[in-house]
Amino acid sequence: MKPIITKREYMKWGFVPTRFQAFICPACNDVLNAGRDYQPKFCAKCGARLDFTGITFEDEEDLRK
Repeated sequence: MKPIITKREYMKWGFVPTRFQAFICPACNDVLNAGRDYQPKFCAKCGARLDFTGITFEDEEDLRK
């Protein structure tokens, strides 16, 4: 199953608003620990098989602009 791709925001270093790409398990809606350097084959919470082929990974976006 392909993970659900969403955009989320957080405060990097406590003062820089930043938007990043988050991956969600389509079976249990748990946030996956995934990114450009690591793509799990299974969800850590429910064990659903994941397929990251064809997914384009984006860099974090600085929102101060």
